[in-house]
Amino acid sequence: MSLPPIAGDKKGIKKYQSPSIDTDDAERRKESFHRRSVAESMADEEEEEEEDSRSSSNPDIAAAAAANEKSISLSKSHQEEGREKLFSVIGKTASLLKERREEQDRQVAEFLANMRKTEETAEERYTMAEEIQAISATSEVGLAQKKGFYYDNLTVEEEKMLDALVLEVQEIKARRKVKYDPSTVQGSFALLLQMDCLTEFGIQLYEQLAREEVYIPVQMARMTRDERITAIFRIINICVSLYDKPNDMFETLVAEGTRHRSFGVGVHNFRALRNAFLFAFQKCVDPKIYEASAGDWQNFWKLAVNLMSQGSLSGEGERLGKIYVKEWTEELLKYLSDIQKEMDRSGKVEDHFMHVMFMKAIEKDPSYKRFDYVYNSKRICQRHFDTVVLIAKSLGSPEDQTALLFELGARHITYNVTREILDDFTEPFLQAVQHYLKDDFTDPVMYYFKKLFLMTTGGMINGMDAGKNTGENKKAPDGSEPFCLLFTDIESSTNLWQRFPEVMKEAVERHHRMIRTVIADNGGYEVKTVGDSFIIAAKDVFVGMKIAVGIQLELMRHLPIAPGFEMLEEVQGGGDPSAWSNQTLRVRIGIEHCTQATATYDTIHRRYDYYGPSVNQCARIEAAAAGGQILMSRDTFKALKAIPAFHDEPCPPFLRDLDGTSAADERGLDHFVAVTDVGKLKLKGIKKRVKLFSMTPIELAGRDFGRFAE
Repeated sequence: MSLPPIAGDKKGIKKYQSPSIDTDDAERRKESFHRRSVAESMADEEEEEEEDSRSSSNPDIAAAAAANEKSISLSKSHQEEGREKLFSVIGKTASLLKERREEQDRQVAEFLANMRKTEETAEERYTMAEEIQAISATSEVGLAQKKGFYYDNLTVEEEKMLDALVLEVQEIKARRKVKYDPSTVQGSFALLLQMDCLTEFGIQLYEQLAREEVYIPVQMARMTRDERITAIFRIINICVSLYDKPNDMFETLVAEGTRHRSFGVGVHNFRALRNAFLFAFQKCVDPKIYEASAGDWQNFWKLAVNLMSQGSLSGEGERLGKIYVKEWTEELLKYLSDIQKEMDRSGKVEDHFMHVMFMKAIEKDPSYKRFDYVYNSKRICQRHFDTVVLIAKSLGSPEDQTALLFELGARHITYNVTREILDDFTEPFLQAVQHYLKDDFTDPVMYYFKKLFLMTTGGMINGMDAGKNTGENKKAPDGSEPFCLLFTDIESSTNLWQRFPEVMKEAVERHHRMIRTVIADNGGYEVKTVGDSFIIAAKDVFVGMKIAVGIQLELMRHLPIAPGFEMLEEVQGGGDPSAWSNQTLRVRIGIEHCTQATATYDTIHRRYDYYGPSVNQCARIEAAAAGGQILMSRDTFKALKAIPAFHDEPCPPFLRDLDGTSAADERGLDHFVAVTDVGKLKLKGIKKRVKLFSMTPIELAGRDFGRFAE
């Protein structure tokens, strides 16, 4: 028996021939099989010719045969005859291929079995190894599975014919409809299309999809509801029809995933379609059908979503996605610019976008009145609106946007803002947009703004979940060079808590929010809070001074700091009564230029903290200050004066006066603060007496704190 043809035979190497394999016998059997097949075929043909001859020579027989053929032609259509012939050929082809494959498998198995029994010479072992390698290279997997083809000497034309046969079989299988098998995607979908619940299914599918992805009504804004449902069905029907055609399904769905990026439809939208379909399918079809087909539907959607996602995330998909983002970002910025112009024309805080938004939120939940310090301050409202514009501008830069939103999220933890509060403001935000845009607030515009808001809150929630994240910690001085620390404390807080516990609760909450807003406005870093005291870090004394001045002015802007609040009569500061108010807290602030301090990162709280002589001195200076006073050492004042920005950087309006709306002024902060030498003081734990200076916002310069006894 001869071996199957071996691919990769090398000339000059002697072929190993197992002595137990009779090649002549194999050839004889092979020829006998061929002769028998040919002889049988010829005999069949001769028998048919003889029968035809007999029929033609006998008129009666011929007439009967003709009548019979006519009867058959009437009972069978031409299509049925063609079908029988086609599947007859397919059956014979399959049988011949199977016989050939089994013969090949048997030959290889016998060869390998006999090879293991043979004691061979070194040269024979070398030759055997070559043959084993050649067989393994072409048929190892097939042999292991006891199936496969081992045709090693096929011509190019023969290979093409086999490939064409395999492809056609796949196509036929793909077109084979399993119409009434509820366990399959095709069968259950065909049954669904015939059910009375089809309309209800379409409505459920559309409404669920619209709930998950607001873009659906927008992209189909000009269609009727029925047209939208039909369009969605068409997409699903295409996917189902391709389920058994892997090549076509891959090509079509990848291309569709790519194309849909130009409409802003991405991976999360495909998942939403899957979820909406499965939701509606379970709701509308018979439970038995759902249970039988659920597994196949899960596999179907997994494949469909994966293929469309590949296209969406491809290079071309990303390119189209960037074009789409650029287009709708430009639309957003145009509308935001229109809103800003409208606010500028009014100039009133009541007409500010953020004020309108808060009023809408308060209509829904009156407890949001607690944020009155935000919506009643034009400066804070504008700062929040500027942040919205900044987020919109960052849409084309995902990395910048993520960092910005993470930082906002971490910051809002310190404002006691929760994800529930963020969610509550979705509708008020859109209502405020509608208030300004009026008739221009169409479905697509609503979608753009809702997408912006949800993207913003989603990114902030990630930052809130991450806690004090690295984005926020970037503001923290690392101690590698001198920096600034501030310590704050509320004057007479213990007595105030004892006398007015309920009022103080709200007053301290607002105090915390105010200070955190000022820290954020000026790029400071909240190290920690201890009770009602803050420790704040800044990159230099100038930034620290802006925070200190901002805190004192902010406390005087929001009166009363809490309903029913009244400061105690026993206070430390004096001077001009107009520079004070008994409706707000008095906060003392110590500020220090730190040259002897070490920064340490707390891995538990994920915050920076600071230690060293400079830190201790800052704490002692704050303790020596009176409520409403900013106190610093002479060295700190020298460091402040040495910073050019203290003199040259135009002072912002909210650091110039209480109103915060004065005309533009190019002068620096040094023109808007009053500095007083208050003498030397022996501080606890500090060996030498420390020369101290008091600083006050120019509008509060009437405050008097006296001098220390030297």
